This record gives sequence, C-alpha cells and structure tokens, in this order.
Amino acid sequence: MAVIAVVVLAILSLAALTVLAGRSVQRAYLAPAWLGWLGSWLVIGAFVALPWAATDAPDAFARNAAWLADHAVYLDWLRELPVVQEKIGALRLDTMDEVRQTLNRPDASQFLAHVEQGFSLSGWQLLRLAWPAGRWLPLAVGGGLAAALLVLAASLLALTPAAGLAGKLGVGAGILAAPSLLVLLGKLPFIDTLGVTDNLAIRLIAVLGEVRVAAGGWWMALGLIILICAALLYLTLARSSSALDQSASLWDSAADFS
Repeated sequence: MAVIAVVVLAILSLAALTVLAGRSVQRAYLAPAWLGWLGSWLVIGAFVALPWAATDAPDAFARNAAWLADHAVYLDWLRELPVVQEKIGALRLDTMDEVRQTLNRPDASQFLAHVEQGFSLSGWQLLRLAWPAGRWLPLAVGGGLAAALLVLAASLLALTPAAGLAGKLGVGAGILAAPSLLVLLGKLPFIDTLGVTDNLAIRLIAVLGEVRVAAGGWWMALGLIILICAALLYLTLARSSSALDQSASLWDSAADFS
C-alpha cells in the first residue's frame, strides 16, 4: 500500500510540475526544479519501497544459534583471552534458549524479533529498530526525508510567481541534506547492524541472522547528492537575481540623480 501511495504521489507531482513548466515564464528555474524533483522521489522511494537490509532465510537465525550453542566450547576458549574477556565474559550461549535470552536486550529485542522472522528491513522499519540502539542513523535518514520534502515543494513553487520562495526552500534543503548525506555515507556499511558498531548483541544478531546491506540506503544517498546539486543551482540563481536587482536599483538611482 505504501509503495502504491508513493507511486501515485510521484505521478501527481510530476503532472503538476509538467503543467507548471509549460506555463512558467521562470525558465531559469526549470533545471533545479526537475533536478530537485528527481532527487526528492529517489529519496522518498528508497525510504518507502526499497529494502535497506535483508536476510537469506527465515530459519537462518535459529540454525546458526543452534550451531553456536553446539560449539560453545570455542567461546570458553575466548573467555580466557584478556582482550575480549570484558565483552564476552558474561555471555551464556550453551543452549539455543540461552543464546536468545542473552541477545534479547531492550535495545536489540525488536531487531531480534524481526531477524528471526527473516524479513527485509525497509527504511521506516530501520528507523524504528535503530532508534533504541543509536540516534545518528535515524537522524540522518529523517533529515534526508525532510530535505526531500522541502525540495519537492521548491520544485513545484519554482515555476510559479513564488520562485523566490522556492530558491530559499531549495537552499535550506541543501543545508539540511549535506550533513544528512555525510552521516548516512558513514553509516551505510553498517546498515546490517542498524548503523552501530559497538553493540555486541546487535552485531551477533546480524551475524546469526545472516543480515546483509541492501540497496535502499545507497539509493537514498544518490538522491541526496542530487538534492544538493539542485540546492547549489537554486543558490546560484538566487545570487544572480540579487545581483540583477542590485544593478537595477543602482541604475534607477543614477537615473534619478541625473
């Protein structure tokens, strides 16, 4: 249902943009408007329609947890090493139930339940599951979505008499998209562990569930890059418009003086 809604909204906004482009006298704003439209729907579509992380099979976690319980002797050897003793000394993985109970922590319980079912993670599910474990990835994704919505509005306004407001929205969206992109790029290799690297329970869940990074985050990153390019075009147009207005004002002042 969410995918259908995204497609319908994209088609409607495309139709509106096409109509405005045909009637607009603001031809200079065509490039950032269309570029922003493309980037916005890449971001929104990646968040709603594409998987961000995926598992191989519904029984992967149970199968690997059982294997780990059968080979718990190796964990006993690791407990003797001072380097890892602090992190795994309290782990009890002698049976499959102990494996699950050890990993079923407040910040990882929802992720564990999802991985046990063998489902892929959409952008929305990733936000919900990652929030208890860490804030940076959800904030980056949320910031990217907000930037996409701003640029989408700017694309529709750019071809109306409110083109000046569109430029401000586009530049503001670029300011929001840039740090979101930087954080997202830093977290993308760790999407399979909800963007965190220091949570042992989540990392074990990801390994036992055979979770892997999928395409959604990379497509959102591409969309954010396009949004930033559109914002730079809006900024260039805003500066050019300001310079023309200033020149016209100086010309009128000189004419009045003469």
